[in-house]
Amino acid sequence: RELLEFEKILEEKTYTQNQEVFRESDPGDKFYIIKSGEIEVRKQIQSESGSEKEELKLAQLKKGEVFGELSFFDRKPRSAGIRAISPATLLIIDRNSMEKLSQNNKDISIKILMGLIRHIGGKLRKTDESVKDLSRVVFYQ
Repeated sequence: RELLEFEKILEEKTYTQNQEVFRESDPGDKFYIIKSGEIEVRKQIQSESGSEKEELKLAQLKKGEVFGELSFFDRKPRSAGIRAISPATLLIIDRNSMEKLSQNNKDISIKILMGLIRHIGGKLRKTDESVKDLSRVVFYQ
């Protein structure tokens, strides 16, 4: 029953290879679950000359992974851009639908939020390890 309630708020959308899902600094009122395909997370950075911006690939995500949740929760603009690097089908949850679900079914809302918290925690731990690895390279050469 709870799964059916959750499925009601999902929007499914298909993206072609190289199609942009959203841009860095776009509003963030949705988060996404990858149903199929792969996407790439990209960040705009200043070039070494400082005269132009370059895109840096931050991550490649695949089926079952979640993205866009940070802006969904903190209501700030997207911190990175996303594009499909293969044909991809995404499940999309928008903030208004999630808020309605949480008013009507608190149990499922708590389960969804706990899952997202575990997911965000995993991302933070992975980032922490990356920073440690980077500091070893920079400071111990």
